[in-house]
Parts: sequence; C-alpha cells; structure tokens
Amino acid sequence: MSENYWQRIRENQVNRRNFLKVGAATGVGLGAFSLVGCGDDADESSDSGSGSGKPVRGGTLNVVKGQVDEGIDPGLKVINNVDILARIYNHTHLYKVSTNEFLLDASTSMEQPDAQTITFKLRDGMTFHADGSAVTAEHVAFSWQRFPELLENQGSQVNAANWGFIDSVDAVDDSTVRVNLKAPSASAPVLMASTPFGIVNKAQVLASANNNVQEEDAGAGPYIITRRNATGVSLARYPDYYKHKNPSNHFVEDGPYIDTQETRVIVDRAAIKAAFLAGDIDYMPTINDRLEFEEFTGLDFAKAAEVGSTEARLLAFDNIKFTDKRAREAISLGIDYEGLIRTVYAGDGIYDGPIGQALRKWHLTRKRLNLIGNMILQKLRKNGKLQVHPWTKSVLSATKIHVQLHWVNLWDKAWRNLLESRPKYSSMTFPLG
Repeated sequence: MSENYWQRIRENQVNRRNFLKVGAATGVGLGAFSLVGCGDDADESSDSGSGSGKPVRGGTLNVVKGQVDEGIDPGLKVINNVDILARIYNHTHLYKVSTNEFLLDASTSMEQPDAQTITFKLRDGMTFHADGSAVTAEHVAFSWQRFPELLENQGSQVNAANWGFIDSVDAVDDSTVRVNLKAPSASAPVLMASTPFGIVNKAQVLASANNNVQEEDAGAGPYIITRRNATGVSLARYPDYYKHKNPSNHFVEDGPYIDTQETRVIVDRAAIKAAFLAGDIDYMPTINDRLEFEEFTGLDFAKAAEVGSTEARLLAFDNIKFTDKRAREAISLGIDYEGLIRTVYAGDGIYDGPIGQALRKWHLTRKRLNLIGNMILQKLRKNGKLQVHPWTKSVLSATKIHVQLHWVNLWDKAWRNLLESRPKYSSMTFPLG
C-alpha cells in the first residue's frame, strides 16, 4: 500500500507553471506545515520593513476559506466565520495557548475574589460600530446570558459545555462585570476567552426580528464589514477603535497594523493552492504532508515553516450504530495507528494522547500513558482488585497535572474501560475509544 500511495503522490507533483494552468482552468487565476507569501506588489503591505525588523502600518491581508458562513452572531454560529467574528467583535480577554497566558482586550483587569466569582473592569472609550454607543457592562452581561435561549430556541452551535458553568452575570456598574459560577471551575476563564463570548450590542439584538444578529455587525472590534457575500468578505479598519493603553505582546496600543482584510471563498483545495502560487492570497493554512511541503521550500515569494500542529484525525462515534461500547472498542483496537502514520503520513504523524502535543505544558505522550497504565496494571495484579483511585491521584500528581476531584473520578472510569479491554487484544495498548 505504501509504495503505491507515495508513487502516485510523486507522479502527481507539479510545478508552479502547472499549478497556474490549473488555476486558470478553474477560474481561480485571479486569485502542522504553513506557508506565508511574501508578495511582490508595490503596495504598502509588501514593504514590511524587513531588514529593520519594524512593522509598517497599512496594506491588505489576503486570505481564503473553503465555505460561506452560516451567519455572524457569535452566540449562535461559530463555524466558517472566524475570519469575521475574530475581527469585528471584541472580548474581555483572550487566552494564548502557546504561552498559557491571558491577554486583556475589552477589560483592564480580571480578578477572582473567591472560587465562584470572576470580575472584570472594562476599558473606557469602546464604541459599537453600528450606532457609536458605548460598550458597557450591561452589554457584556447581556451577551453572556443569551446562550441558553440561543441553544434551546435557535439551535446554537455553542453547546452548554462552553458556558454551562455560568450561574448569572451582573453589571455592577457601567464598567464592572461580575460572573457568578455554579461551582468552582478552573476552565471558566479560558472558555470565556473563546469566540462565542464576543460582546454584542444589546440594542441591536433586541431590535432584530429574530432576536439575533446573524446578518448584522453588532460588534466593537478593530474591523468593520464592507462586503459579505457568496464570493467572500471584505473588512476595513474601524476608525474609532479604542486604544489598548496597557498593551500585552498581542495587542498594539494604536490598533492593528493592517488596514483591510480580503477573504475569498474557494472550495477546491487545488484552486487554493493555485491562488497562493499566483500570489493572490498571502497564507496557505494547510499542507497535506511533507512531500507537498517540499514543493514550496526554496520559493522566492514565500516563507515555509514547520511548526507544532493542532490538527488531528479523530474518530467520531455519534452514529446510532456505535452506541455499544464494544463496537467502538473493536474499531479503535483494530486500527494499526503506527502503520497508518508510517504509510499515509510518511512517518510524520504522532500517535498522540488525550492532551495533544501542541499543548506542551500539559502534553501526555502515548509512551507516558502506557507507562501510567503499566503502573496501574501492576498495582491491580498485586491487589487483585480494580481499585485505582489512589493510583490515579498519585500518577496525575507525578505528571504535574492539577485536576479537581470530579476529574479524578472520570479518569477512574476511563481507566476501567481501557483496562477491561486490554487483556483481549495484544496489538494495541490504551486506544482512545
């Protein structure tokens, strides 16, 4: 299998000229591994100050996505619209996974006076795009308490796992927001930094016929929408965007450098590749494998980089046919994961654990999981019982993972399921069922 697969791939590799022919034929000539185009246009965006290392304001960022969005209400739709939501809405804070830090956006502080309370202080000078009204704590409280209604009555894509920890949200005064939690939640600050927690204009929502802002810009973020249709989205800098007077490494005090962003909708991946090679888009988000990556190295108009990937191949067992745990186990245990990585991914894949390698601070490798499993098995064999509570706790402590007690109980259940299936199969250890 592996020889045939890679032979086909190598035979189908094409050069820049052939890609441009493909682009012209499909009407796209106009325009992990990652690629960023350097560009050779005479506009300001190509004069990036390389050499001095200083960024230059202005220019246009040209990007691509494969599908038209289904709406732009952050509390309702969060698929195929991140190119819009992340630009037109602001948030009290963001969470940077790579450095495990919170970045203050609409807020100047985030504090936790007790285990079930989180408070935010808002910045001055924030205004909504639509009517220029001030962003206040009332808008934040309204935005974060919409989730149950949107899920129940409008089929929101944002499920309760993202907001179910919230009991209530109070606007203490115009600039103070208090979040009351149902119970202590270590994940709450991270979840509240996600896309659905964008701050919406309360007046716009209440004035809408459907009690949502699916087709409206109700945000106060750095960009406004100037075009949105089936071909793509155009964004322009919001002239009244507020200053970040205590900027982090993420935010710039005077706002973002780029003036405009153009997002094109291109469904076919080969056409996306052609558009990048033609210089019509600045960033190609996904490279299939190392062989494809090698096609782009050495190009004078692009920078190719190999970075830790958050991409994963998952098995989703939502189908009614797989409600029986034994069916899921049989499929999981029947897959030769290492063989799959060796043949299809040319050895570049990672048989990862539940916590992926991109999260380096908490990463659990498959080797480490097997070590933990063997420790537990030895203890069980010695006692002849499935009593893994103390061992689970000690193992988690040894790997410096801090969890609440209810997570320990979940681990107990997971380990039981895995241990029960292990003696029946010798080829795989500790698969994710």
